[in-house]
Amino acid sequence: MSYHKGAPSRAFGLKAFKAFPEVFPLCAIMGVAIVGVSTWCLYALGKTDVVINRRKLEPWNRVDVNTPQKILTFNQKYYEDPEITALKEEIAQAYKPK
Repeated sequence: MSYHKGAPSRAFGLKAFKAFPEVFPLCAIMGVAIVGVSTWCLYALGKTDVVINRRKLEPWNRVDVNTPQKILTFNQKYYEDPEITALKEEIAQAYKPK
């Protein structure tokens, strides 16, 4: 027994876009939002401060000093600082599993 009297319901498809053109902007906005959120999630997983596998070395200890981490830099030179390298080695030796 159907409680809805009127036109039978149709599956959503191209015919629905022709019958109800006001639905198209809603679908377009939702599509762009879903693609944007998916892209941002993939970008966030690639950042160096996100840890997925805890058994590996922390990502912030694997950052190479000689490669730029910013998207855009102007007149910035990357070089390895010997003090920071020595400090990293000293910390690694101190926390080495025994």
